[in-house]
Amino acid sequence: METFDISGVEVFAAGEWNEDKYTTQDLDELVTAFHVTKDLAKPYIKLGHSDKQALLAEDELPAAGWITN
Repeated sequence: METFDISGVEVFAAGEWNEDKYTTQDLDELVTAFHVTKDLAKPYIKLGHSDKQALLAEDELPAAGWITN
């Protein structure tokens, strides 16, 4: 399967989401936690917020991608 690296894509921003508030400090802590655990868990990318992921399931794909950095 061909893969691509995509840089410069905003996936989350400080603000209020689903009635939860996130600060830039929270985001910095998320990044730090990722770097500490990235060899233990491989976060995946999905398309949208649906748990069913119909577009990926149709093509029998496990995820849209995986976060590496």
